[in-house]
Amino acid sequence: MADPSIVQEGLAVGEFLALQSDRILYGEGVPQGDGSKVLVLPGLMGNDLYLGTIRRWLKRIGYEPIASDLWLNAGCANRMAGEVGQKLARILRPDERLAIIGHSRGGMLGKSLAARLGPQVSHLILVGSPLGGLLSLGARRASRYNPVMVKGGLAQQWVLNAGRAANRFFDPDCDAPACDCDYYRNLFASLHEGTQVSAIYSTDDAIVPVLSARMPYGQNQSVRGSHSGLMFNRAVYAHIAAALAKPPAP
Repeated sequence: MADPSIVQEGLAVGEFLALQSDRILYGEGVPQGDGSKVLVLPGLMGNDLYLGTIRRWLKRIGYEPIASDLWLNAGCANRMAGEVGQKLARILRPDERLAIIGHSRGGMLGKSLAARLGPQVSHLILVGSPLGGLLSLGARRASRYNPVMVKGGLAQQWVLNAGRAANRFFDPDCDAPACDCDYYRNLFASLHEGTQVSAIYSTDDAIVPVLSARMPYGQNQSVRGSHSGLMFNRAVYAHIAAALAKPPAP
């Protein structure tokens, strides 16, 4: 019998179809953007392809969306943080700020990048990410695990196993977190005081539990729907637009 969490993820198709006829997708009823850049990061085993809908929506409401250019969010997180960081170094002016949106594991990658970039990050928006649960463990306890392998309710076991297998396959030399790499240090480092943090999560999420998705700081917003479908969820879009419209601290 299939895992119920896998079955529930099939609901994402219906959420995608429902969004296509929703006026919010066309930019109606939400605050309009100021032209600033917004980096969108995929979840575990995902890439930019499934995030095309939200990037087009961000452009429609007045932002400049940036794709991660990751061919797959799998394997060594430090490698991926370096790849995305190099892209940002090429396209961002030294005085330019950007927002980061991260889905699921992409939220942890986004947090590490935000700590690395400091005052250049205006907003960090986590969507269905287990970052809050990881931070609640504390750096010392979490250092014994790779975030995609942490037991104790950060995510469904089959997801954790998939992440562990991906690390072995794509980056067999990666010994994180024993390496104490930049990704892990930044993951637990403080953000710049001017970075606004928002966490959006589903109370129906069968992949990442609510207690792991809630952040110990910043703003927390709950919605209904599947984990994968969060990136096609009209309530998520409304919360993202509202979060981005709030001016960051100087």
